[in-house]
Amino acid sequence: MDKTSTARNLSENLIIEQVPCGSDCFPSAMCPCAAFKDAIQLIVDLKAENTGLREAFQQEIARLNAQNAEYRHMLFGRASEKLTVLGRPGDAEPPATVDGTPAAEPAGAHPDETPDSSAEGPAPEDRAQKEPSNTEADNIPSKSRRGAKFGHKGHGRRIPQEIPTIKVFLPVPEEGAQCQTCGKKGIPVPFTEESVQIDVRISPLKVVYVRQKVKFDCGCAGQPRFVTAPEPPQAVNKSKLSHLFIAWIIYLKFLLAIPLSRICSIFSMGDFVLSPSSVTGTLKNHMRLLVPLYERLAQEMKKEPRKNIDETGWKSFFRREGKESFLDWMWIFGSSRVALYVLDTSRSSSVLVKWLGLDAEGVINSDRAHGYKKFAKLAKGVILSFCWAHFRRDFLKACRGYPRLEDWMKLWLERISSIYRLNRARLAALDQPKLFARAQAELEAAIGEIAHAIEEELADPALLPAQKDVLRSAVKHWAGLTVFVKNPAIPLDNNAAERLLRTVALGRKNYYGSFAAWSGQFAAICLSIMQTAKLNGLQPVAYLTYYLDECARAGSVPENLDPLLPWNISPEALKRYQMGGREEGTCV
Repeated sequence: MDKTSTARNLSENLIIEQVPCGSDCFPSAMCPCAAFKDAIQLIVDLKAENTGLREAFQQEIARLNAQNAEYRHMLFGRASEKLTVLGRPGDAEPPATVDGTPAAEPAGAHPDETPDSSAEGPAPEDRAQKEPSNTEADNIPSKSRRGAKFGHKGHGRRIPQEIPTIKVFLPVPEEGAQCQTCGKKGIPVPFTEESVQIDVRISPLKVVYVRQKVKFDCGCAGQPRFVTAPEPPQAVNKSKLSHLFIAWIIYLKFLLAIPLSRICSIFSMGDFVLSPSSVTGTLKNHMRLLVPLYERLAQEMKKEPRKNIDETGWKSFFRREGKESFLDWMWIFGSSRVALYVLDTSRSSSVLVKWLGLDAEGVINSDRAHGYKKFAKLAKGVILSFCWAHFRRDFLKACRGYPRLEDWMKLWLERISSIYRLNRARLAALDQPKLFARAQAELEAAIGEIAHAIEEELADPALLPAQKDVLRSAVKHWAGLTVFVKNPAIPLDNNAAERLLRTVALGRKNYYGSFAAWSGQFAAICLSIMQTAKLNGLQPVAYLTYYLDECARAGSVPENLDPLLPWNISPEALKRYQMGGREEGTCV
Protein backbone atom coordinates (compact mmCIF):
# COMPACT_ATOMS: atom_id res chain seq x y z
CA MET A 1 0.00 0.00 0.00
CA ASP A 2 1.44 3.39 -0.97
CA LYS A 3 1.69 6.50 1.21
CA THR A 4 -1.45 8.05 -0.25
CA SER A 5 -3.70 5.06 0.60
CA THR A 6 -2.20 4.73 4.09
CA ALA A 7 -2.76 8.36 4.90
CA ARG A 8 -6.32 8.27 3.59
CA ASN A 9 -7.25 5.18 5.68
CA LEU A 10 -5.72 6.58 8.85
CA SER A 11 -7.43 9.92 8.46
CA GLU A 12 -10.84 8.28 7.91
CA ASN A 13 -10.59 5.99 10.97
CA LEU A 14 -9.28 8.55 13.45
CA ILE A 15 -10.93 11.37 15.31
CA ILE A 16 -9.70 14.57 13.74
CA GLU A 17 -9.69 16.48 17.07
CA GLN A 18 -6.39 15.63 18.69
CA VAL A 19 -6.57 15.10 22.51
CA PRO A 20 -3.43 15.19 24.68
CA CYS A 21 -2.49 11.68 25.67
CA GLY A 22 -2.87 11.11 29.44
CA SER A 23 -2.54 8.36 32.05
CA ASP A 24 -6.09 7.08 31.34
CA CYS A 25 -5.34 6.62 27.61
CA PHE A 26 -5.09 3.31 25.84
CA PRO A 27 -1.90 1.31 25.92
CA SER A 28 0.75 2.83 23.67
CA ALA A 29 0.37 0.08 21.11
CA MET A 30 -3.33 0.84 20.76
CA CYS A 31 -3.25 4.61 21.33
CA PRO A 32 -5.18 6.44 18.59
CA CYS A 33 -3.20 9.60 19.34
CA ALA A 34 0.02 7.97 18.13
CA ALA A 35 -1.71 6.70 14.99
CA PHE A 36 -3.15 10.15 14.46
CA LYS A 37 0.32 11.69 14.68
CA ASP A 38 1.65 9.15 12.17
CA ALA A 39 -1.20 9.99 9.79
CA ILE A 40 -0.58 13.71 10.12
CA GLN A 41 3.13 13.22 9.43
CA LEU A 42 2.38 11.09 6.36
CA ILE A 43 0.01 13.76 5.05
CA VAL A 44 2.63 16.46 5.61
CA ASP A 45 5.31 14.38 3.86
CA LEU A 46 2.96 13.62 0.97
CA LYS A 47 2.04 17.28 0.59
CA ALA A 48 5.72 18.27 0.49
CA GLU A 49 6.45 15.52 -2.01
CA ASN A 50 3.54 16.58 -4.24
CA THR A 51 4.69 20.20 -4.04
CA GLY A 52 8.16 19.21 -5.20
CA LEU A 53 6.72 17.12 -8.04
CA ARG A 54 4.42 19.94 -9.06
CA GLU A 55 7.34 22.39 -9.19
CA ALA A 56 9.41 19.89 -11.17
CA PHE A 57 6.54 19.36 -13.62
CA GLN A 58 6.08 23.13 -13.97
CA GLN A 59 9.79 23.62 -14.67
CA GLU A 60 9.77 20.81 -17.25
CA ILE A 61 6.68 22.25 -18.98
CA ALA A 62 8.31 25.70 -19.04
CA ARG A 63 11.48 24.18 -20.50
CA LEU A 64 9.55 22.36 -23.22
CA ASN A 65 7.55 25.51 -24.02
CA ALA A 66 10.82 27.44 -24.29
CA GLN A 67 12.29 24.79 -26.58
CA ASN A 68 9.16 24.78 -28.73
CA ALA A 69 9.23 28.59 -28.95
CA GLU A 70 12.86 28.46 -30.04
CA TYR A 71 12.15 25.89 -32.76
CA ARG A 72 9.16 27.86 -34.02
CA HIS A 73 11.30 30.99 -34.14
CA MET A 74 14.01 29.17 -36.08
CA LEU A 75 11.46 28.05 -38.67
CA PHE A 76 9.06 30.96 -38.92
CA GLY A 77 10.35 33.86 -36.83
CA ARG A 78 12.24 37.00 -37.74
CA ALA A 79 15.96 37.17 -37.20
CA SER A 80 16.78 38.39 -33.70
CA GLU A 81 18.96 41.16 -35.08
CA LYS A 82 15.97 42.62 -36.96
CA LEU A 83 13.82 42.81 -33.85
CA THR A 84 13.52 46.11 -32.04
CA VAL A 85 15.14 46.11 -28.64
CA LEU A 86 12.67 48.30 -26.80
CA GLY A 87 9.76 48.20 -29.21
CA ARG A 88 10.99 50.99 -31.49
CA PRO A 89 12.20 50.61 -35.08
CA GLY A 90 15.77 51.28 -36.07
CA ASP A 91 17.35 49.83 -32.96
CA ALA A 92 20.09 47.92 -34.78
CA GLU A 93 23.72 48.96 -34.64
CA PRO A 94 25.64 48.97 -37.94
CA PRO A 95 27.87 45.89 -37.75
CA ALA A 96 31.61 46.28 -37.49
CA THR A 97 33.81 45.53 -40.46
CA VAL A 98 36.91 43.37 -40.40
CA ASP A 99 39.10 46.30 -39.39
CA GLY A 100 36.86 47.19 -36.46
CA THR A 101 35.16 50.27 -37.93
CA PRO A 102 31.38 50.51 -38.26
CA ALA A 103 30.05 49.21 -41.56
CA ALA A 104 27.71 51.09 -43.84
CA GLU A 105 24.75 48.78 -43.62
CA PRO A 106 23.46 45.85 -41.59
CA ALA A 107 23.81 42.31 -42.69
CA GLY A 108 21.72 39.20 -42.88
CA ALA A 109 21.18 37.11 -39.81
CA HIS A 110 20.33 33.67 -38.66
CA PRO A 111 18.31 32.57 -35.73
CA ASP A 112 20.65 30.99 -33.24
CA GLU A 113 24.22 30.12 -32.39
CA THR A 114 24.40 27.19 -34.79
CA PRO A 115 26.68 27.41 -37.84
CA ASP A 116 23.69 28.60 -39.88
CA SER A 117 23.59 31.79 -37.87
CA SER A 118 24.45 35.31 -38.85
CA ALA A 119 24.73 37.97 -36.17
CA GLU A 120 24.14 41.67 -36.18
CA GLY A 121 25.62 44.32 -33.94
CA PRO A 122 22.92 45.41 -31.53
CA ALA A 123 23.73 48.95 -30.50
CA PRO A 124 20.72 51.17 -31.33
CA GLU A 125 20.83 54.50 -33.10
CA ASP A 126 17.45 55.83 -31.99
CA ARG A 127 17.11 54.69 -28.42
CA ALA A 128 15.65 56.73 -25.60
CA GLN A 129 17.79 59.77 -25.00
CA LYS A 130 20.63 59.40 -22.56
CA GLU A 131 20.94 61.46 -19.45
CA PRO A 132 22.69 64.76 -20.15
CA SER A 133 26.45 64.65 -19.76
CA ASN A 134 29.19 67.23 -20.07
CA THR A 135 31.78 64.86 -21.51
CA GLU A 136 32.98 65.48 -25.03
CA ALA A 137 32.28 61.86 -25.97
CA ASP A 138 28.55 62.45 -25.51
CA ASN A 139 28.71 65.27 -28.06
CA ILE A 140 29.89 62.99 -30.85
CA PRO A 141 27.09 62.86 -33.42
CA SER A 142 25.70 59.44 -34.18
CA LYS A 143 25.82 58.13 -37.69
CA SER A 144 22.93 59.43 -39.76
CA ARG A 145 20.55 57.15 -41.58
CA ARG A 146 21.01 56.34 -45.23
CA GLY A 147 19.07 58.12 -47.93
CA ALA A 148 18.22 61.70 -48.80
CA LYS A 149 17.03 63.98 -46.04
CA PHE A 150 13.78 65.92 -46.14
CA GLY A 151 14.08 68.99 -48.36
CA HIS A 152 17.14 67.73 -50.25
CA LYS A 153 16.96 68.82 -53.92
CA GLY A 154 19.03 65.93 -55.23
CA HIS A 155 21.79 65.86 -57.82
CA GLY A 156 19.85 64.95 -60.95
CA ARG A 157 20.68 62.05 -63.25
CA ARG A 158 24.33 61.06 -63.39
CA ILE A 159 25.27 59.42 -66.66
CA PRO A 160 28.71 57.70 -66.58
CA GLN A 161 30.99 58.69 -69.43
CA GLU A 162 33.23 55.60 -69.42
CA ILE A 163 30.74 52.89 -70.40
CA PRO A 164 30.49 51.84 -74.08
CA THR A 165 28.25 54.11 -76.13
CA ILE A 166 25.92 53.30 -79.02
CA LYS A 167 24.38 56.12 -81.04
CA VAL A 168 20.91 55.63 -82.49
CA PHE A 169 19.61 58.17 -85.04
CA LEU A 170 15.96 59.13 -84.52
CA PRO A 171 14.40 60.92 -87.55
CA VAL A 172 11.54 63.37 -87.16
CA PRO A 173 8.24 61.49 -87.67
CA GLU A 174 6.57 61.98 -91.06
CA GLU A 175 3.61 63.89 -89.63
CA GLY A 176 5.98 66.27 -87.88
CA ALA A 177 8.36 66.74 -90.83
CA GLN A 178 5.90 68.83 -92.84
CA CYS A 179 4.02 72.05 -92.19
CA GLN A 180 0.58 71.52 -90.76
CA THR A 181 -0.78 74.46 -92.81
CA CYS A 182 0.70 74.23 -96.32
CA GLY A 183 2.07 70.71 -96.22
CA LYS A 184 5.61 71.76 -97.25
CA LYS A 185 8.38 69.48 -95.93
CA GLY A 186 10.94 70.83 -93.47
CA ILE A 187 14.61 71.20 -94.37
CA PRO A 188 17.09 69.11 -92.26
CA VAL A 189 19.61 71.22 -90.34
CA PRO A 190 23.16 70.15 -89.32
CA PHE A 191 22.61 70.43 -85.57
CA THR A 192 20.73 67.90 -83.43
CA GLU A 193 19.78 67.24 -79.82
CA GLU A 194 20.80 64.26 -77.70
CA SER A 195 18.96 62.28 -75.02
CA VAL A 196 20.73 59.63 -72.96
CA GLN A 197 19.56 56.39 -71.35
CA ILE A 198 21.52 53.55 -69.80
CA ASP A 199 20.64 50.27 -71.48
CA VAL A 200 21.80 46.70 -71.09
CA ARG A 201 21.87 43.83 -73.57
CA ILE A 202 21.76 40.36 -72.00
CA SER A 203 22.41 38.24 -75.05
CA PRO A 204 25.15 35.96 -76.37
CA LEU A 205 27.56 37.58 -78.79
CA LYS A 206 29.58 35.62 -81.31
CA VAL A 207 33.02 37.14 -81.81
CA VAL A 208 34.63 36.23 -85.13
CA TYR A 209 38.36 36.86 -85.25
CA VAL A 210 39.40 37.59 -88.83
CA ARG A 211 43.01 36.44 -88.94
CA GLN A 212 45.08 38.18 -91.57
CA LYS A 213 47.32 36.22 -93.92
CA VAL A 214 50.59 37.49 -95.38
CA LYS A 215 52.20 35.96 -98.48
CA PHE A 216 55.95 35.86 -99.02
CA ASP A 217 56.94 35.33 -102.66
CA CYS A 218 60.46 36.71 -102.43
CA GLY A 219 61.87 33.30 -103.28
CA CYS A 220 64.02 33.08 -100.14
CA ALA A 221 62.39 29.83 -99.16
CA GLY A 222 62.34 28.54 -102.70
CA GLN A 223 58.56 28.77 -102.91
CA PRO A 224 55.84 31.18 -101.74
CA ARG A 225 54.84 30.85 -98.09
CA PHE A 226 51.97 32.22 -95.97
CA VAL A 227 51.91 33.53 -92.41
CA THR A 228 48.58 33.74 -90.53
CA ALA A 229 47.86 35.90 -87.50
CA PRO A 230 47.72 33.69 -84.37
CA GLU A 231 44.49 32.95 -82.54
CA PRO A 232 43.77 34.98 -79.40
CA PRO A 233 45.27 33.17 -76.40
CA GLN A 234 42.94 31.08 -74.26
CA ALA A 235 43.52 29.85 -70.74
CA VAL A 236 42.01 26.49 -71.76
CA ASN A 237 42.62 25.67 -75.39
CA LYS A 238 39.57 25.30 -77.67
CA SER A 239 37.18 26.61 -75.01
CA LYS A 240 33.92 27.71 -76.60
CA LEU A 241 33.25 30.43 -74.01
CA SER A 242 35.36 33.56 -73.56
CA HIS A 243 37.07 34.45 -70.30
CA LEU A 244 34.58 37.25 -69.70
CA PHE A 245 31.63 34.89 -70.22
CA ILE A 246 33.12 32.34 -67.80
CA ALA A 247 33.73 35.05 -65.21
CA TRP A 248 30.11 36.18 -65.48
CA ILE A 249 28.82 32.63 -65.01
CA ILE A 250 30.99 32.16 -61.90
CA TYR A 251 29.84 35.53 -60.55
CA LEU A 252 26.15 34.77 -61.06
CA LYS A 253 26.35 31.27 -59.62
CA PHE A 254 28.57 31.73 -56.59
CA LEU A 255 28.24 35.37 -55.57
CA LEU A 256 24.60 35.90 -56.55
CA ALA A 257 23.62 32.27 -55.76
CA ILE A 258 21.69 31.77 -59.03
CA PRO A 259 21.34 28.08 -60.00
CA LEU A 260 23.16 27.08 -63.16
CA SER A 261 19.96 26.08 -64.97
CA ARG A 262 18.58 29.62 -64.54
CA ILE A 263 21.86 31.14 -65.73
CA CYS A 264 21.64 29.04 -68.88
CA SER A 265 18.04 30.22 -69.38
CA ILE A 266 19.18 33.84 -69.10
CA PHE A 267 21.85 33.54 -71.78
CA SER A 268 20.09 31.12 -74.15
CA MET A 269 18.60 32.98 -77.09
CA GLY A 270 17.33 31.87 -80.49
CA ASP A 271 19.31 28.95 -81.84
CA PHE A 272 21.95 29.35 -79.13
CA VAL A 273 21.17 27.11 -76.15
CA LEU A 274 23.63 27.19 -73.26
CA SER A 275 23.69 23.70 -71.78
CA PRO A 276 24.32 23.22 -68.03
CA SER A 277 26.43 20.15 -68.74
CA SER A 278 28.57 22.09 -71.21
CA VAL A 279 29.09 24.89 -68.70
CA THR A 280 29.94 22.36 -65.97
CA GLY A 281 32.64 20.82 -68.17
CA THR A 282 34.06 24.28 -68.94
CA LEU A 283 34.23 25.24 -65.26
CA LYS A 284 35.89 21.94 -64.35
CA ASN A 285 38.55 22.47 -67.02
CA HIS A 286 39.35 25.95 -65.65
CA MET A 287 39.59 24.81 -62.03
CA ARG A 288 43.28 23.86 -62.32
CA LEU A 289 44.10 27.49 -63.21
CA LEU A 290 42.36 28.87 -60.11
CA VAL A 291 43.81 26.46 -57.54
CA PRO A 292 47.29 28.13 -57.41
CA LEU A 293 45.74 31.56 -56.83
CA TYR A 294 43.55 30.09 -54.09
CA GLU A 295 46.58 28.54 -52.39
CA ARG A 296 48.43 31.84 -52.64
CA LEU A 297 45.53 33.62 -50.93
CA ALA A 298 45.65 30.99 -48.18
CA GLN A 299 49.31 31.83 -47.56
CA GLU A 300 48.48 35.52 -47.26
CA MET A 301 45.60 34.77 -44.90
CA LYS A 302 47.91 32.98 -42.46
CA LYS A 303 50.06 36.12 -42.17
CA GLU A 304 47.18 38.37 -41.13
CA PRO A 305 47.29 39.39 -37.44
CA ARG A 306 43.51 39.54 -37.05
CA LYS A 307 41.00 37.10 -38.48
CA ASN A 308 37.24 36.63 -38.42
CA ILE A 309 36.39 32.94 -38.58
CA ASP A 310 33.05 31.18 -38.76
CA GLU A 311 31.49 28.12 -40.36
CA THR A 312 28.11 26.99 -41.67
CA GLY A 313 26.63 23.76 -42.93
CA TRP A 314 27.00 22.76 -46.58
CA LYS A 315 25.50 19.62 -48.10
CA SER A 316 27.64 17.44 -50.37
CA PHE A 317 25.38 14.86 -51.98
CA PHE A 318 27.76 12.02 -52.74
CA ARG A 319 28.90 8.99 -50.80
CA ARG A 320 32.30 8.96 -49.09
CA GLU A 321 34.06 6.20 -47.26
CA GLY A 322 33.83 6.61 -43.51
CA LYS A 323 31.10 9.29 -43.62
CA GLU A 324 27.42 8.42 -43.68
CA SER A 325 25.86 11.89 -43.65
CA PHE A 326 25.96 14.45 -46.44
CA LEU A 327 26.71 17.36 -44.11
CA ASP A 328 29.98 19.23 -44.66
CA TRP A 329 31.09 22.60 -43.32
CA MET A 330 31.97 25.72 -45.26
CA TRP A 331 34.45 27.77 -43.27
CA ILE A 332 35.35 31.41 -43.77
CA PHE A 333 38.70 32.89 -42.76
CA GLY A 334 38.32 36.65 -43.18
CA SER A 335 40.98 39.29 -42.70
CA SER A 336 41.58 42.88 -43.76
CA ARG A 337 42.32 41.89 -47.37
CA VAL A 338 41.65 38.14 -47.79
CA ALA A 339 38.41 36.18 -47.65
CA LEU A 340 39.27 32.49 -47.75
CA TYR A 341 36.51 29.86 -47.96
CA VAL A 342 37.35 26.29 -46.96
CA LEU A 343 35.07 23.27 -47.44
CA ASP A 344 35.76 20.47 -44.97
CA THR A 345 33.98 17.44 -43.60
CA SER A 346 34.73 18.53 -40.03
CA ARG A 347 33.75 21.37 -37.75
CA SER A 348 36.46 20.62 -35.22
CA SER A 349 39.74 22.34 -34.35
CA SER A 350 41.53 20.11 -36.86
CA VAL A 351 40.43 22.47 -39.64
CA LEU A 352 42.01 25.42 -37.83
CA VAL A 353 45.21 23.46 -37.23
CA LYS A 354 45.37 22.50 -40.91
CA TRP A 355 44.90 26.02 -42.32
CA LEU A 356 46.51 28.16 -39.61
CA GLY A 357 49.06 25.86 -38.01
CA LEU A 358 50.03 25.49 -34.37
CA ASP A 359 52.46 28.39 -34.72
CA ALA A 360 49.60 30.79 -35.51
CA GLU A 361 49.55 34.14 -33.72
CA GLY A 362 47.16 37.04 -33.42
CA VAL A 363 43.51 37.60 -32.58
CA ILE A 364 40.64 35.46 -33.85
CA ASN A 365 37.08 36.79 -33.73
CA SER A 366 34.70 33.86 -33.45
CA ASP A 367 31.69 32.46 -31.69
CA ARG A 368 31.98 30.25 -28.61
CA ALA A 369 32.13 26.87 -30.36
CA HIS A 370 34.38 24.31 -28.70
CA GLY A 371 36.70 23.97 -31.71
CA TYR A 372 37.98 27.53 -31.39
CA LYS A 373 38.67 27.16 -27.66
CA LYS A 374 40.56 23.92 -28.19
CA PHE A 375 42.63 25.49 -30.95
CA ALA A 376 43.52 28.42 -28.69
CA LYS A 377 44.87 25.93 -26.15
CA LEU A 378 46.97 24.21 -28.82
CA ALA A 379 48.22 27.41 -30.48
CA LYS A 380 49.59 29.44 -27.59
CA GLY A 381 49.97 32.61 -29.67
CA VAL A 382 46.25 32.86 -30.48
CA ILE A 383 43.85 35.10 -28.55
CA LEU A 384 40.11 34.50 -28.93
CA SER A 385 37.76 37.47 -29.06
CA PHE A 386 34.18 36.31 -28.61
CA CYS A 387 31.20 37.88 -30.34
CA TRP A 388 28.95 40.26 -28.38
CA ALA A 389 26.16 39.76 -30.91
CA HIS A 390 26.01 36.10 -29.84
CA PHE A 391 26.09 37.20 -26.20
CA ARG A 392 23.16 39.52 -26.91
CA ARG A 393 21.27 36.75 -28.64
CA ASP A 394 21.46 34.61 -25.50
CA PHE A 395 19.13 37.04 -23.72
CA LEU A 396 16.71 37.10 -26.65
CA LYS A 397 16.56 33.30 -26.67
CA ALA A 398 15.99 33.15 -22.91
CA CYS A 399 13.10 35.60 -23.14
CA ARG A 400 11.63 33.83 -26.15
CA GLY A 401 11.07 30.73 -24.04
CA TYR A 402 10.08 32.55 -20.84
CA PRO A 403 7.96 35.65 -21.64
CA ARG A 404 8.03 36.78 -18.01
CA LEU A 405 11.73 37.54 -18.45
CA GLU A 406 11.01 40.34 -20.91
CA ASP A 407 11.91 43.15 -18.50
CA TRP A 408 15.13 41.38 -17.54
CA MET A 409 15.97 40.88 -21.22
CA LYS A 410 15.34 44.54 -22.07
CA LEU A 411 17.59 45.65 -19.24
CA TRP A 412 20.46 43.53 -20.51
CA LEU A 413 19.96 44.53 -24.13
CA GLU A 414 20.20 48.16 -23.05
CA ARG A 415 23.43 47.42 -21.19
CA ILE A 416 24.92 45.72 -24.26
CA SER A 417 23.72 48.55 -26.50
CA SER A 418 25.52 51.03 -24.27
CA ILE A 419 28.75 49.11 -24.83
CA TYR A 420 28.29 49.44 -28.60
CA ARG A 421 27.60 53.15 -28.26
CA LEU A 422 30.63 53.77 -26.06
CA ASN A 423 32.88 51.75 -28.36
CA ARG A 424 31.61 53.69 -31.37
CA ALA A 425 32.43 56.94 -29.58
CA ARG A 426 35.89 55.60 -28.79
CA LEU A 427 36.55 54.69 -32.43
CA ALA A 428 35.44 58.15 -33.54
CA ALA A 429 38.05 59.72 -31.22
CA LEU A 430 41.08 57.66 -32.24
CA ASP A 431 42.91 60.72 -33.58
CA GLN A 432 42.03 62.89 -30.55
CA PRO A 433 44.05 61.71 -27.51
CA LYS A 434 42.15 63.59 -24.81
CA LEU A 435 38.73 62.65 -26.13
CA PHE A 436 39.88 59.07 -26.68
CA ALA A 437 41.11 58.78 -23.08
CA ARG A 438 37.73 59.89 -21.76
CA ALA A 439 35.86 57.52 -24.06
CA GLN A 440 38.17 54.68 -23.04
CA ALA A 441 37.55 55.36 -19.35
CA GLU A 442 33.78 55.39 -19.87
CA LEU A 443 33.92 52.11 -21.77
CA GLU A 444 36.01 50.42 -19.09
CA ALA A 445 33.63 51.67 -16.39
CA ALA A 446 30.61 50.29 -18.29
CA ILE A 447 32.33 46.91 -18.71
CA GLY A 448 33.02 46.85 -14.98
CA GLU A 449 29.38 47.60 -14.21
CA ILE A 450 28.24 44.72 -16.41
CA ALA A 451 30.65 42.32 -14.69
CA HIS A 452 29.34 43.45 -11.30
CA ALA A 453 25.71 43.04 -12.44
CA ILE A 454 26.42 39.48 -13.58
CA GLU A 455 27.96 38.64 -10.21
CA GLU A 456 25.02 40.11 -8.28
CA GLU A 457 22.37 38.34 -10.35
CA LEU A 458 24.09 34.96 -10.05
CA ALA A 459 23.88 35.32 -6.26
CA ASP A 460 20.06 35.47 -6.49
CA PRO A 461 18.61 32.02 -5.63
CA ALA A 462 15.35 32.84 -7.44
CA LEU A 463 16.97 32.90 -10.90
CA LEU A 464 15.46 30.59 -13.49
CA PRO A 465 17.73 27.97 -15.11
CA ALA A 466 17.61 29.87 -18.41
CA GLN A 467 18.93 33.00 -16.68
CA LYS A 468 21.67 31.07 -14.91
CA ASP A 469 22.82 29.50 -18.18
CA VAL A 470 23.20 32.88 -19.88
CA LEU A 471 25.05 34.51 -16.99
CA ARG A 472 27.31 31.53 -16.31
CA SER A 473 28.25 31.46 -19.98
CA ALA A 474 29.16 35.14 -19.74
CA VAL A 475 31.41 34.47 -16.73
CA LYS A 476 33.05 31.52 -18.49
CA HIS A 477 33.81 33.55 -21.65
CA TRP A 478 34.38 36.95 -20.03
CA ALA A 479 38.09 37.10 -20.92
CA GLY A 480 37.26 36.61 -24.61
CA LEU A 481 34.36 39.04 -24.50
CA THR A 482 36.56 41.86 -23.18
CA VAL A 483 39.56 41.52 -25.52
CA PHE A 484 38.35 44.55 -27.49
CA VAL A 485 38.52 46.84 -24.45
CA LYS A 486 42.31 47.25 -24.58
CA ASN A 487 42.54 47.04 -28.39
CA PRO A 488 40.23 49.38 -30.35
CA ALA A 489 41.14 47.67 -33.64
CA ILE A 490 39.28 44.52 -32.56
CA PRO A 491 35.53 44.59 -33.30
CA LEU A 492 32.97 43.63 -30.69
CA ASP A 493 31.36 40.99 -32.86
CA ASN A 494 32.04 38.55 -35.66
CA ASN A 495 29.70 40.16 -38.17
CA ALA A 496 32.38 40.40 -40.86
CA ALA A 497 32.55 36.60 -41.06
CA GLU A 498 28.78 36.29 -40.76
CA ARG A 499 28.27 38.52 -43.78
CA LEU A 500 30.82 36.59 -45.80
CA LEU A 501 28.81 33.43 -45.10
CA ARG A 502 25.58 34.99 -46.28
CA THR A 503 26.31 34.07 -49.90
CA VAL A 504 26.94 30.47 -48.82
CA ALA A 505 23.57 30.37 -47.05
CA LEU A 506 21.82 31.72 -50.17
CA GLY A 507 23.54 29.19 -52.40
CA ARG A 508 22.67 26.39 -50.02
CA LYS A 509 19.04 27.46 -50.20
CA ASN A 510 18.89 27.90 -53.97
CA TYR A 511 20.84 24.92 -55.28
CA TYR A 512 21.18 22.81 -52.12
CA GLY A 513 24.96 22.46 -52.08
CA SER A 514 27.30 20.33 -54.20
CA PHE A 515 26.79 17.05 -56.02
CA ALA A 516 30.45 16.19 -56.66
CA ALA A 517 33.67 16.50 -54.67
CA TRP A 518 35.32 18.86 -57.17
CA SER A 519 32.18 21.02 -57.32
CA GLY A 520 32.29 21.84 -53.60
CA GLN A 521 35.99 22.69 -53.75
CA PHE A 522 35.39 24.81 -56.86
CA ALA A 523 32.69 26.75 -55.00
CA ALA A 524 35.12 27.52 -52.15
CA ILE A 525 37.82 28.59 -54.62
CA CYS A 526 35.57 30.88 -56.66
CA LEU A 527 34.02 32.46 -53.57
CA SER A 528 37.50 33.12 -52.15
CA ILE A 529 38.82 34.78 -55.32
CA MET A 530 35.78 36.94 -55.99
CA GLN A 531 35.09 37.98 -52.38
CA THR A 532 38.77 38.87 -51.95
CA ALA A 533 38.54 41.03 -55.07
CA LYS A 534 35.49 42.80 -53.63
CA LEU A 535 37.22 43.20 -50.29
CA ASN A 536 39.99 45.11 -52.07
CA GLY A 537 37.63 47.35 -54.03
CA LEU A 538 37.78 45.50 -57.37
CA GLN A 539 34.99 44.41 -59.65
CA PRO A 540 35.09 40.59 -59.31
CA VAL A 541 34.11 39.82 -62.92
CA ALA A 542 36.78 42.14 -64.30
CA TYR A 543 39.40 40.77 -61.92
CA LEU A 544 38.71 37.12 -62.79
CA THR A 545 38.75 37.97 -66.51
CA TYR A 546 42.11 39.69 -66.06
CA TYR A 547 43.54 36.68 -64.23
CA LEU A 548 42.39 34.22 -66.91
CA ASP A 549 43.81 36.49 -69.62
CA GLU A 550 47.17 36.54 -67.82
CA CYS A 551 47.12 32.74 -67.61
CA ALA A 552 46.41 32.60 -71.34
CA ARG A 553 49.31 34.95 -72.13
CA ALA A 554 51.67 32.89 -69.99
CA GLY A 555 50.45 29.61 -71.47
CA SER A 556 49.57 28.37 -67.98
CA VAL A 557 49.49 29.73 -64.44
CA PRO A 558 52.26 32.36 -64.10
CA GLU A 559 55.11 31.29 -61.82
CA ASN A 560 54.97 34.55 -59.86
CA LEU A 561 51.45 35.31 -58.73
CA ASP A 562 52.33 38.31 -56.57
CA PRO A 563 51.60 40.89 -59.34
CA LEU A 564 48.17 39.25 -59.83
CA LEU A 565 47.04 39.54 -56.21
CA PRO A 566 44.12 41.98 -55.87
CA TRP A 567 46.11 44.53 -53.85
CA ASN A 568 49.03 44.49 -56.34
CA ILE A 569 47.19 45.12 -59.61
CA SER A 570 48.97 47.72 -61.77
CA PRO A 571 47.18 51.02 -62.53
CA GLU A 572 47.35 50.23 -66.24
CA ALA A 573 45.52 46.91 -65.75
CA LEU A 574 42.97 48.55 -63.47
CA LYS A 575 42.14 51.06 -66.18
CA ARG A 576 42.20 48.60 -69.09
CA TYR A 577 39.83 46.13 -67.42
CA GLN A 578 37.84 48.79 -65.52
CA MET A 579 38.38 46.86 -62.29
CA GLY A 580 38.10 49.80 -59.91
CA GLY A 581 34.96 50.80 -58.07
CA ARG A 582 33.61 49.15 -54.96
CA GLU A 583 30.27 47.47 -55.47
CA GLU A 584 27.22 48.61 -53.57
CA GLY A 585 25.38 46.16 -51.37
CA THR A 586 28.15 43.59 -51.22
CA CYS A 587 28.44 40.92 -48.58
CA VAL A 588 31.96 41.96 -47.60
